[in-house]
Amino acid sequence: MNVSDYKQDSFLEQYQKIPLGSRFIGYPALLKAMGNIKGKKILDLGCGSGHFSKMLARKGAVVVAVDQSERWIALCKKENRNLKRVAFLVADGSDLKKWKNASFDKVVMSMVLLNVESKKKVERIFKEISRVL
Repeated sequence: MNVSDYKQDSFLEQYQKIPLGSRFIGYPALLKAMGNIKGKKILDLGCGSGHFSKMLARKGAVVVAVDQSERWIALCKKENRNLKRVAFLVADGSDLKKWKNASFDKVVMSMVLLNVESKKKVERIFKEISRVL
């Protein structure tokens, strides 16, 4: 199965822009579905460019934004140096051992599963999400 190549600068540059569909449809719908997030600790799994992580923080959440791409996380850290309510970290969703059981109030994962290469890894991701919630 082919998955996205997050090591190519051209790929990252393309997806660093917020698509209009996400800005006006996807992100608002996700925020509405999440309910009141003020003061909640949220794991943004597969945060990519970090745009949604920033929106969550602006709504009052404390966000741990993770991605397995070191380049995405480096870009997020560089562009969000002054953002206090978001920690950008490299992590694989199928192995969240950095966090104890019940570490998060909510987990959000947008556009992630389409880039997971196997059913077994999808199962591990959901097992880890269940554990950290």
